[in-house]
This record gives sequence, C-alpha cells and structure tokens, in this order.
Amino acid sequence: MFQRLRAIQTIVATGIFGALCFLVTAFLGIPYAGGAGYFSFGDAISLLATYLFGPIVGLGTALIGGVFADLANGYALFIPSTILAKSIMVLASFGVMFLLRKHPRLSVFGIFVGGLLMPFGYLPIYLSLYAEAAWVSFGFDVVQGVGCALIAMLLSLPLSKALGHHPESKSM
Repeated sequence: MFQRLRAIQTIVATGIFGALCFLVTAFLGIPYAGGAGYFSFGDAISLLATYLFGPIVGLGTALIGGVFADLANGYALFIPSTILAKSIMVLASFGVMFLLRKHPRLSVFGIFVGGLLMPFGYLPIYLSLYAEAAWVSFGFDVVQGVGCALIAMLLSLPLSKALGHHPESKSM
C-alpha cells in the first residue's frame, strides 16, 4: 500500500512541477539580444523539484518542462541537447546532494553544481551550429544555470521545512 501511495505522489509531483516548469520556461523567458536564446526560470523549478523530491521527480520535471517548451517556442532542433543538458543538471545536482546527505544544510550546494554543469549539455550543438560564436550562447547558459541555482537554493530550505521534507532521507 505504501509503495502504491509513493508512486502516486511521485507521478502527481512530477506532473505539477513539470507543468509549472513548462509554463515558466515557455511563457516567462527573457529573450537575449540578437536572438541568442532566452533566460528561462524553468531550471530553478527543476532544481527545486530535485531537492524536494529526488531525481525521478526532478528529471521528469526538467524533461517535461524543457522539451515541451522547446516544441512550443520553435526550438525542436535543440530537444536532444535539452534532454542531455537537463539530465546532466538534475543527476549532478542529486549526486552532490546524495554525497552530502549526512549534512542537509550543505547538500543544498548540489543545486549549484547542477546549475553550473547544465550548459555543457548544450555546448556540442552550439559548437556545431555557431562555431566560435557558440561561446556567447554558452555564456548566457552559464548565467541562466547559476541564476536559477541561486533562486532554487534560496527557496529550497524554507520550502522543504514547510512541506516537511527532509532531503537527507531521499534515495535514488
């Protein structure tokens, strides 16, 4: 009975956070000058979901939000890179959180690591499409990853307390 309830909670949390991530990414993005993409707050939602609920909900959130936002905004070419980048972000984030699980106040730094590594998932397509100009888009992605990580870090501890979640008790 407990496993079934846990599965339902995971599906519901993934759906809610995935939808929120999509909405924030698709409709609240801040465009960069020259059409070099946009700043998306969706990564903050994905990192927060990873911190609060673990890697399954975090990855589901990131992929639902990122892939559907790419489709909605006309960036279908970037879907494979989005899958790679968001997977790197969530798995690196949770990996650091897992390593620091005995220190819940420090485990929040996993969020920062995930945000910092996310742009590397987009780098191969940027290099193939833009050559040397790829570093401009990569730089924008670093700003997005770090900015969203900081937002998620600020929200993570108060929200985990409010929800009664204990990050150190999550497992893969």
